[in-house]
Amino acid sequence: MPLPKRKNQDSDKTARQAPSEGPDQLETARYIAALTAELSMMARRADLPLLSYFLEMARTEAANAAQPLRRAGKATRERQPPSDQG
Repeated sequence: MPLPKRKNQDSDKTARQAPSEGPDQLETARYIAALTAELSMMARRADLPLLSYFLEMARTEAANAAQPLRRAGKATRERQPPSDQG
């Protein structure tokens, strides 16, 4: 008995792939950073240090994701370490 034909998997993959880096991705990362900062503070106030720590790590990752120039290694002059010239 022949197997039923499968849908084109390539079209499914493109539909499921995350959108390329853009305003939506950056906005989402900024929102997650703000939200996890609040949650981390709530956890700290409730004496949940490990949960607070993990939320702070999530906030840090989200904040880094919200800075495309830093991620691409093209930090602005203000963000680069000072040189030892002089």
